[in-house]
Amino acid sequence: MRAALIATVLLSGCNKSSCGDGICQSLEERKGSCPQDCVIEGVPQTFVTLYNELESQMNKFESNLPITADSNHDPIFAAELLTANSNRGKDLLAPNGFIGANYELDRLEELGVEGVVISLNFPLFYPPFHENPLEQEAYLEFYKEVAEIVNSRGMKLIIENNFIFTQKGISTLNPREFYDNLTLEQYLEARSQVALTIARELHPDYLTITVEPDTEAIQTGKPVNDVTVQTEYINDVLNKLEKNQITDVEIGAGIGTWHPDYKEFISSFANTSVDYIDTHVYPISRDFFDRVLTIADIAHSNNKPIAMSEAWLYKAAEAELGNITETSVFSRDAFSFWEPLDQKFLEVITNLAYARNFEFVSPFWTKYFYAYLEYSEVSGKSPEDIIVLSSAEAGKNLVNGLFTSTGLRYKDLIK
Repeated sequence: MRAALIATVLLSGCNKSSCGDGICQSLEERKGSCPQDCVIEGVPQTFVTLYNELESQMNKFESNLPITADSNHDPIFAAELLTANSNRGKDLLAPNGFIGANYELDRLEELGVEGVVISLNFPLFYPPFHENPLEQEAYLEFYKEVAEIVNSRGMKLIIENNFIFTQKGISTLNPREFYDNLTLEQYLEARSQVALTIARELHPDYLTITVEPDTEAIQTGKPVNDVTVQTEYINDVLNKLEKNQITDVEIGAGIGTWHPDYKEFISSFANTSVDYIDTHVYPISRDFFDRVLTIADIAHSNNKPIAMSEAWLYKAAEAELGNITETSVFSRDAFSFWEPLDQKFLEVITNLAYARNFEFVSPFWTKYFYAYLEYSEVSGKSPEDIIVLSSAEAGKNLVNGLFTSTGLRYKDLIK
C-alpha cells in the first residue's frame, strides 16, 4: 500500500525535540507535550484524535490479555458473507445474486477463511411477510444453494437469525409496518418458527438465535430488550428443535458488549441448554472491549463455549457514542487511512480467540478485505453515498481477485 497508509506520525507546529525530533514513531511518543499538534500521515486532522483514542484502547486491551492459551484448541476463523446478508433483500434474487456470493466465497477461500457467517434474518423466511408466496420460496432456494456450496468447500456454516433492519441505509427492505401489525406474542412465535425452518432446511453448523436485543427493540418496536422475554424465546426455540428431532445444529445466544445489562443476559442464556454463547464487538471505548472477557468467563463457568459472530473496529469516539448514527460511523470505515488500525483490530481479536479459547471469531465488514476509498475523493458525500460507493469498489475488486493489506493480514493471521 502507498506510504500514506503507514501509521507514522509527523509533527506540526511544535518544538521538534518534544515530539521525537519531529517524527513520532509510536503511540507512546505521541504522548509528548503537544500531541494535539501532531499529524498522522494520511489521516485527516479531524480524525487524528479519534485515531489515537482507538489505537490506545486496542493497545491497552491487548496488554491485559493472558499470554498463555490452550495449545490443543484452534479457533475457527470465519468471515461475514456480506453478499448473502438478508438485509440486501430482493438484490439476492437478482440474476447475479448467487454469482456474487460464489465470487466472495472464492476470495474468502483464497484467504484461508474456515467458515462464513450469514445474517439470515426474520421475517425473510416467514410466509405472511411476502405478498407472493413464490418470493419466500425463492429466498429459501437461494440460501439452500449458498449453504450447499459453503459445505462443498469444507467451510463451517454459521447463521445468525436476527431481524431485518428498518433503518435507512442498512436494509433495502423496510418491514416496520409488518412488525407493527404483530403482537409481541405473534412476533416471538414467528421468530421461533423461522429459526426452526433455518435449522431444518439449511442445517448450519452453528445457529445464533438471538443477539443484540437492544437493537432488536429499536428496529422492530417490540419490547424484547428484556432478559425474561429473550430467555423464554430461547427455550421455546430449543423445545421446538427437540420436538422436531433436530439435533445436528449447534444453537447459540448472546449479547453485544455495549449492553448495560450484559451480565444478566449472558448469565440467563448460559443457564439454558444452548450450545454456545455468542457476542458482538463493535465500540471499544469505556470498558466495552474488556466486557468480552467477562462474557467469556461467564460462558466458561457454565461449561459453554464462547464465540464472536460479529466484530469490527467501530470508528466513533467515546464522546460520540449515543450522539452519532450507525450509518455515519459505518461510512467512516470506508476511508483508507484506517487500514493500519483495522489490521491491528484483527490481530487483537485473533490473540483474544486463542487466549480465551473462542469457538469461532468472524470480522463483519469484510468488504474492506477488497477495497477502501480515499478520503479526499469522497469526503463531501453523504454517509449513504459513501457506503454505496465503497460496496461498489469492493465488488469490483472482489471479482478481479484484488485484496487490500487488511484482507492479506487476515490471511496471515489465519495461518
